[in-house]
Amino acid sequence: MRLYRGVRNDVEMNNILTNGSAGGRPVNAAAAKPTVDQTKAQKGTSGECYPLTKGQVITIPEFVEYTTDINIAKQFGVHRGGVVQIEIEDRYVLVLAHDPLESGCFIRSEAPVVRAARI
Repeated sequence: MRLYRGVRNDVEMNNILTNGSAGGRPVNAAAAKPTVDQTKAQKGTSGECYPLTKGQVITIPEFVEYTTDINIAKQFGVHRGGVVQIEIEDRYVLVLAHDPLESGCFIRSEAPVVRAARI
């Protein structure tokens, strides 16, 4: 599955690219797909929308939100850390069926990616 994320700053981008995981944490191949209940509290409330300064240390959330729509990711990443594109196995991804606005998906931050690139 190919997904996109407008990252919060350069630190988040580097963590994802260096660690090879969806959110930049050390990889855990046993990471389970999030459940809808687990992600309800985070959707739209995690503070991920505000920009962070270059080099600012970040707290890596348990779940990260990606989108299937590159244009949505660009809206979030344009004034922050840019856009990362990942390829990841479907088994790690919770696709939000009722999210027509952002075409969102949730993934555990430690889920391994097949490929990640800054775009």
